Amino acid sequence: MAQELSTQEMVATLPFGIGPAVSIDEGDINPDFRRVSADLAYWGNMAAQLHRDWRLEKLATKRLAAALAISKRAALETSGRGKVTISEVDAAVEMDATYQGQQAAELEAEFCKMQMEAFRDAIYAKKDMLVSLGAQMRAEMNSEPSIRRLVKEAQEL
Repeated sequence: MAQELSTQEMVATLPFGIGPAVSIDEGDINPDFRRVSADLAYWGNMAAQLHRDWRLEKLATKRLAAALAISKRAALETSGRGKVTISEVDAAVEMDATYQGQQAAELEAEFCKMQMEAFRDAIYAKKDMLVSLGAQMRAEMNSEPSIRRLVKEAQEL
């Protein structure tokens, strides 16, 4: 049976140093309030860059497949095998080591993109949680008699 990780342990394992951007310090949420907008801007930009990188890898894969299809068809036709089918060309492209390497690069770029999108979603969830926590804290302060007395005294000055 796998051991469950604490929140702190999970945050410590996150890549890119994103831990502080997706966690909330329960003892002092003020720094989190101040940095959440900057975190959204920074990590949203990172997600956009990784999305672009993935799209470029995807485009490179398509272009490589097209170039390889032309060369593989020519090689198969000159081998004297007769008429070459589309399936034979596709199979030759799929078996090409360069193409397989490009597919692996595309897969890695897609993984990084999806990972960063998950982190960005976590920061949005953090923002929503901070809004809720702030509202809860205000409600608790408004119901506390000593705080109401301090606010009344401050207003009278």
